[in-house]
Amino acid sequence: QDELGDLELLLRRGADVNYSDRHGQTALHEAAGMCSVDVVRFLVERGAHVNCCDHHGCRPLHMAAAADQADIVNFLMDAAGSALVEAQNEGELQTAVHYAARHNAIASLRSLAKRGADVHARDYQNRTPLHVAISHGSRRAVQLLIELKADASAEDDSGQSCLVLLICKMPSLALQALDQLHVDDKANCNQLFYLQRLEPGPTADIDGGSVHSPLELMVVYRLHEHILHPVVRRLIDIKWSAYGRRNSWLLLGMNLFFIVSWVALMVSVPWEVRHIYTFPGDAWRVVLAIVCLAQLFYFIVDELCEIAQSKAALKRWRTKQRQQLAWDSIYCHPRWPEEALHLRAELEEVEKKRHFYLLDLWNVLDWLTYAMLLVVFITHLADVVWHSEKVAYVHLQLVAITVVPLWLRNMKHLRTFRVLGTLIVSLGEISGQVVRFLFLLGEFYVSFFFSFWLVFGDQVDTFKSVHEALYTLFRLNVIDDVEYTSMHAHDSVMTYLLAGTFLSLTAILSINIFIALMSDIFTRVEDSPSVNVYVQRANVLLQIEGNRYIRRRRDELRRHVQLHCAPLAVY
Repeated sequence: QDELGDLELLLRRGADVNYSDRHGQTALHEAAGMCSVDVVRFLVERGAHVNCCDHHGCRPLHMAAAADQADIVNFLMDAAGSALVEAQNEGELQTAVHYAARHNAIASLRSLAKRGADVHARDYQNRTPLHVAISHGSRRAVQLLIELKADASAEDDSGQSCLVLLICKMPSLALQALDQLHVDDKANCNQLFYLQRLEPGPTADIDGGSVHSPLELMVVYRLHEHILHPVVRRLIDIKWSAYGRRNSWLLLGMNLFFIVSWVALMVSVPWEVRHIYTFPGDAWRVVLAIVCLAQLFYFIVDELCEIAQSKAALKRWRTKQRQQLAWDSIYCHPRWPEEALHLRAELEEVEKKRHFYLLDLWNVLDWLTYAMLLVVFITHLADVVWHSEKVAYVHLQLVAITVVPLWLRNMKHLRTFRVLGTLIVSLGEISGQVVRFLFLLGEFYVSFFFSFWLVFGDQVDTFKSVHEALYTLFRLNVIDDVEYTSMHAHDSVMTYLLAGTFLSLTAILSINIFIALMSDIFTRVEDSPSVNVYVQRANVLLQIEGNRYIRRRRDELRRHVQLHCAPLAVY
């Protein structure tokens, strides 16, 4: 009542109810965002323009929607008519629904939706309110918009869909959005899969890297629950049948030939005489070496191209994001200074993002193998040119080490097969637990190493050097034969104390904890074999789709999905 009295007094003394400040905002703009509906009604009854815009094109309805003033939103729409609902601000072309979504204004959003506001309205970058809500982290608004059937597959001018943003920023809500793409039509006894919405549009720049597909991000962020969604599984099945299975077998065959040829080159001749070439009898060795090197350089060049492509894609994506953020910064409203802070935070996230290549540990294993093979070949050349027993034996040692990662590369291409996939995935899951276990074991080893060394270092032969002492502790841990008699003769009390405590902590406690962890992981993986198969197939599909030789087949499938899977009816 005091506010109304003051306003009445000012207006009687000649104040202009539509006077605007330096930002173009009138009293109605301020009241819509900060006061009660009574104040707004008073101003409108005194001639305040309901549809007036400030210098940023914002109307009082935009202010009320952003401030979550649902009663004021309803009053302004009653006062101005239905046309005001879809009114856009200048430049940014955002409606009141965009503003409510951006500011997480749930009550306003509900009121606007009930009044028929378009939840699919587009702004100057072709973004829907759902795009804006996700970008600003307005979680409750996102959830409400999904409940209101806002299209989660809608794309902006850059080709980026709401679903992609959800996967990056709000994975749990992305699952709800995926439900839009799967309809169980019980009346017609079929299921509808809107697969075309999972694939970027025909004009999207996939190869350029400025647009990511939902499936790609599910793999990168390891969202296994999302990959198991019925519509995602259906898309994976179609892609796997189209080109995944055939190319997977092709990659497996190439890898097996690569492994067998290198192993044949490294072990076919005894190491003592490997430096000797007698022609024409050893011509096959030269031919085999050329074949091995050709394969190695092919794989290295292919990996380098993949890295260059990944970096170039990231660069183009960053450029596009910087451009969009720069455009948005032009329209930052002085009423909400936090908008500029949000854009700066988004820009920092863009700069921090790294390309996906090294997120795949299989790529690390590949490079380790290639590097070791090059070293093996170089040491063989050194053995041929400057032969000595030492050089030949060093070459033999390197060969013995290199064979292990070389054969392990097989698992990269075997993981998509149901029979072996579970075991390979289990090994991947176990690796993280192994690192933790080794850290725990290392804590015990380091502390007990000093204890054993201080007591027995000068008296027992196997404790006189660091490496011998560490190896003796390892043998003690696995209950192997150690110089127990010498230790007991030197100090029986410390032998019982140190050996008993060490065995209790390592051989009994730590090992049993490790076995329990391994059992839990294997049980978990074994109980969900379909998860492993689909996750690994999705990984391989992304690798295959990045290959320049099958882009034509991939693009043909994309067109097929756009035309014939919109929706795909399965009976």
